[in-house]
Amino acid sequence: MGYTRDELIQIGERFDTNAQLDWSEQIVRAVRQDLARLKSRGISEKTLTDIETARDEVKKLNFMQQREKREAMPIATARREAFQAAFDWREEVKGLAEAVFDSEPTCSTRFRTGVKTSRSLPKLVTELGLLLATVRQHRSALEGWESARA
Repeated sequence: MGYTRDELIQIGERFDTNAQLDWSEQIVRAVRQDLARLKSRGISEKTLTDIETARDEVKKLNFMQQREKREAMPIATARREAFQAAFDWREEVKGLAEAVFDSEPTCSTRFRTGVKTSRSLPKLVTELGLLLATVRQHRSALEGWESARA
C-alpha cells in the first residue's frame, strides 16, 4: 500500500520533531529495560549510546532552528508589510488607470502587466517597474484627474 503525496504531507505534519524525539526516547527506555534479551539480536550498549547522541544532536538543531525563527520574525514581519504595501500600491495604480483611461483602451492595456497575483519578489519588482514607467509617461493625465476629483 502506497501513500499519496498529500497523505505523506499530513503524516509529516502530525509528527513534528518534538513528537519524534519523545517517541524515540520511549523506545530507547524500553530497549534499555530489555537489553539483556535484545543483545542476542545485535543491539548493544554502544548502539543505544549512538542513538542518544543522535537524539541530542537533533534536539540541538531543533533548538537552534526555533531560536533563528524567533530572531528572524521581525525581519519576516517587515518583509510581509513591504510586500503588502507594494501590492496595495499596485492595485491602487491599476484602479486609478482603469478610471482615468477607461475610454482609451490602448493606454489602459499598458497598466495591465499580466501578473494577477504573485508573491515572487522579482516578478513584483518587474511589475512595479512597468507600472512606474507607465505612470511617468501619463503623469499629466493622472495628475489632472486627481485634481479634478478633489
